[in-house]
Amino acid sequence: MKSTQPQLASWARTTSPDIAAACSVLGIPIQVDQTIDAKTGRGWKTILLGLESVPSEAIGGKIVEGAPDPTPNFRTQSILGLIRKGELQKSDPHHPALDVLRACAAADCLQEACRSGMRYRLARVSGVQRFRFVPGEEPQTIKAAQAIWRTRDLKLAACMSVLGVPLTRIDAEGKNHAFLFSMLAYQLAPDVPAIVPSDLALALRAGSLHEQHPLLWMMQGLKNRDAILDFINGQRRMVMIRAEGTGRASLVPEDASSRTLDRVRQHLRII
Repeated sequence: MKSTQPQLASWARTTSPDIAAACSVLGIPIQVDQTIDAKTGRGWKTILLGLESVPSEAIGGKIVEGAPDPTPNFRTQSILGLIRKGELQKSDPHHPALDVLRACAAADCLQEACRSGMRYRLARVSGVQRFRFVPGEEPQTIKAAQAIWRTRDLKLAACMSVLGVPLTRIDAEGKNHAFLFSMLAYQLAPDVPAIVPSDLALALRAGSLHEQHPLLWMMQGLKNRDAILDFINGQRRMVMIRAEGTGRASLVPEDASSRTLDRVRQHLRII
């Protein structure tokens, strides 16, 4: 057998684009190993994860001389072990990697709902201020709500769901879909006010969210998953851009336009 990726010992492995996205958003580099059976010619691909996150100065970040790197360092095997054993959920249930995995699961449910008409409702994730989709219907009081927030952005819809905004229906609009949510979001915790989806979406567009807001991490994770899937399918190579001081990293196509790069830098608040 032969592989297109040398030095595999320096990489961790996964076949899950969701896991890869959760790691990539932390600044952990991603590659794809395409292995080919020399006898049969059959091939398969494995996602390779760097053993630790990339220091910000290694990819163009500005570091003040004499000051420590403000970007957190993450060790891949540690993160993977904690996720797979369920220990990260216990020790740090609001960890960005877990939020990315929740957003990926929510996006998959929304895609299934668009494809098959499957109905979902929100259920609270035990021990954490987050929600997940389960089969079923939202209460009639939610479905009949007059105040509606609407978006055609599947990624944003998935993130809002994780943050407790219940879906009331999905409208088909040609080849696209519009997601309609109740403005009556579920309360995340007794001392945490329920979010207002229209206000949160406006703050996202305006770039006024706190740099560690879970919506920013989840949106970035979903975008990175798309980039990883493109990479797996051999469409484009990836380039990592990392936001200083936040730990958040973006994967963009190597041939991305200047306009796309500007939008990414704006999203990451890179001046």
